[in-house]
Amino acid sequence: MSIEWRTDDQNLPTSPGGANPDLSPEYDTSPEVLHTAQPGQEDDQKELAQNSGFKVSKGEIWGMKRKTFMIVLGIFVVLIIVVAAGIGWGVGITARSRNNNNNGASESTKSKSQDSSSASSLPTPISDPPETTTTVSAPGPATPTPTQNTPLAAFSWNSSHIQIFYKLPDGTIGYRDSDGSKWLGQWDGITKPKADSPLAVIGWLDGDVRQVRVYTVSENNTLRESRANSATPSVWITRGVSNTEGLVVVAAGSQLTTCTWPNDMGQGIRVYYQDPQGHIQEVSWNGANWGSGPLPGI
Repeated sequence: MSIEWRTDDQNLPTSPGGANPDLSPEYDTSPEVLHTAQPGQEDDQKELAQNSGFKVSKGEIWGMKRKTFMIVLGIFVVLIIVVAAGIGWGVGITARSRNNNNNGASESTKSKSQDSSSASSLPTPISDPPETTTTVSAPGPATPTPTQNTPLAAFSWNSSHIQIFYKLPDGTIGYRDSDGSKWLGQWDGITKPKADSPLAVIGWLDGDVRQVRVYTVSENNTLRESRANSATPSVWITRGVSNTEGLVVVAAGSQLTTCTWPNDMGQGIRVYYQDPQGHIQEVSWNGANWGSGPLPGI
């Protein structure tokens, strides 16, 4: 006896979507079942992602919020600019300081070189012209004849007696004398200094005798003194001035000035001049000898 199984698909009930309601889902191969998510599957995937430690951040850079990152970046850029500016300023100051030091050294070297050159350009005073005695003639014409751009020097013994000295066209020194009521004629030919010699004079009363001293510079650039008095007004004696170092050497273009006062030995005199190194020096007469004055070189 044989049993025949017959399956009539047409008589089997079907689900509205085409799935077979009599089959368990794991055995049902219908398309609807294959593409249907099983209960709990999505929750399992979310839990797996959370447990893995991976998290997708939105709006963050290097673990920082975008706003925080931009603030930090801005501060960093500002710090770089400040540091760069400070380095540049320091380098500039250093360079300027070096330039100033170099310029100062250069100017100092140049000044020393110029001083040395000025000193070496002066003739060496091996010997001063010997002492000379000049007898000048009686006063000449009342009209003076000074040279153009002559140096001038004047003094008075008292309120009524004045003398003024100047250079004449022949290069000698002349002067005029006033007795308080009128100017007398011109005395000339006292001494002949170098062409650009300065001029300084002093005078004082020695009892009833009027003393006069005239200071000039010789061709050897040495200081010279011409002296006379009212007892023999036409006789002038000219000699060199020496101090403890020897002849007094005066710088080219130097000016002269002098002053006098009485002292225990007679009459004190000071003469001031500029030396070849550019320093202002003093030479003094104590009534008996010439020497270096107490003034330090300026």
